[in-house]
Amino acid sequence: MFRYSLLLMFICLSSTIFAQLYCPPPHGKRSDGSFHISLGAGPTYLRGDIHKPNTVGRAAFFRLDYTILKGIDLGIEGQFGSLEALGDVTDPREVRNNYRGIGLVATFYPFKFFSAPRYTRPSLVELIGESFYVGVGIMGLVNNYDSIYRDMAMPSTWGPTAYVDPDDGPIFQTRTNSMTLPTANVGLAVPINKRRSTMGKYWSVLLNAQFNFANNDLVDGYTPYDAAGNPIDTAHDMYSFYTLGVRYSF
Repeated sequence: MFRYSLLLMFICLSSTIFAQLYCPPPHGKRSDGSFHISLGAGPTYLRGDIHKPNTVGRAAFFRLDYTILKGIDLGIEGQFGSLEALGDVTDPREVRNNYRGIGLVATFYPFKFFSAPRYTRPSLVELIGESFYVGVGIMGLVNNYDSIYRDMAMPSTWGPTAYVDPDDGPIFQTRTNSMTLPTANVGLAVPINKRRSTMGKYWSVLLNAQFNFANNDLVDGYTPYDAAGNPIDTAHDMYSFYTLGVRYSF
């Protein structure tokens, strides 16, 4: 229910953005527009069928945003890296998944959006407050399994089937596709030299926590079956991504 609420928020926010392109708000909220290029990297944590995994992956991201309204950005984000999970002594399953993703994200800076017009440079406290944001989006993922544990005698280690061999044995997929429904972000984009900039171009430090909820149970490569060969209904996979990065605004 939570992720569908976030997806609805993304749809509503996107609709509002495009509506404002043709219906300027009455109180001067429209921005003259600026671009933001962001790069960063950090650890990933995969949550799927393996309970309490203790392995950390690594990934990097890039993003291009455009400020359509003051405090509201719309952008394109790409990611690439690894998602890893390793079971404990009671669970032999393990996976290393190289993934790529690209999608759309809307970002909302609440303190910046509701701040009154100012005619002087903002204080340090105001800059940090206005750097807080939340975001929601949608992303397509391509998952390539570099290594994954399979045991034909253990249906709990099975995954999505590509085809069946001549002996009626399943051959499992090594590549799957998923979508995030949705991708949720929360973080800070703290300007470094904005108060000293005279050209409107400045750098920011990014701290971001991202939570990606997949639309299926394929991200970790496991879709377990019971002893009778019937698929087990399990929760959809998700992964979190914590990043440190930089952003250039112009």
